[in-house]
Amino acid sequence: MNIGILEKIIIMTILKINKMENKELLNDVIAKYEVNTKSRKREKVYARFVISKYLRNKGWSLQKIGGVLNRDHSNVVYALKQFENLKNEIDFKYIYSVILRDLEE
Repeated sequence: MNIGILEKIIIMTILKINKMENKELLNDVIAKYEVNTKSRKREKVYARFVISKYLRNKGWSLQKIGGVLNRDHSNVVYALKQFENLKNEIDFKYIYSVILRDLEE
């Protein structure tokens, strides 16, 4: 099975999140990208998609993810679907890599 670059980055990011001792790093990333606001700017929306995917892969419930991002569970379901649809787009990959770099600090 050939795992693509984005899938490898996703796996590495999920492993980093699993190693978090608490929510401090997550809260820093959420604050930095302002993903818990009502903004519909592309970079913020993409960041919400990425963080939703990370947290879901970590085992968080849809409701818990929605609570952190100031959204309801249906928005999280949409974000997860959009993550899959956008994962090969250049703009999305860039935002994904920036968030990954922040999580590795």
